[in-house]
Amino acid sequence: MNTKDATFLWYVGPPKSGKSSLLLRVINDWLRERNKNVFGAFQSNIEVPGSQLGEWTGFSTEIFRGLIGQILYQSAHHTNLQNMLYLPSPFRNALEEYQISWKNVFCKPRNELPLGWNGRMMRMLLSVLLALPSHSKTLLVIDDIDNLLAPARKDFLHLLVEMFDRLQGRGREIRILITSRPYQDIGDILKDLPVIRQATEYKGD
Repeated sequence: MNTKDATFLWYVGPPKSGKSSLLLRVINDWLRERNKNVFGAFQSNIEVPGSQLGEWTGFSTEIFRGLIGQILYQSAHHTNLQNMLYLPSPFRNALEEYQISWKNVFCKPRNELPLGWNGRMMRMLLSVLLALPSHSKTLLVIDDIDNLLAPARKDFLHLLVEMFDRLQGRGREIRILITSRPYQDIGDILKDLPVIRQATEYKGD
């Protein structure tokens, strides 16, 4: 995953095969270098020193919201992010259309959102990632994506791949690392992306 452009890696294996333990090692190694950030969504709480990793609740919108919230919490002092939050911007406009503030969305994550916000949240996450300093290196980690129900994970993964495609050629070192069990529907969506397998066959739901 050492490249100056965005990269995507899917790590797939059966239950209890050590996927989450491997992620913890990857995260700890990543954080040893300066100017590196990690933001993540885990089905189970994993404590990582110096990082705010979120436990997601099984809804794809909450994964996007959790990742954005972590970035704002850790990096809101950067000028580009401050401008995006406090000056007119597509990010602010998307929220003000519904007469809600970014603090209510991302600082109070249990607040309900309007229906159909997955695509909007993906575009917000993309905006936040591109507002980070150009010299920073960012790792997004999403563990156990298979715990989403099949329709929800299909929608989420299509949006995640779309965001990854939009990051191409933007000169940002952003790594996306996800793990799951070897489910056919996940493999169908991610078939054209790099994968590390612990299992030789997919299994159905």
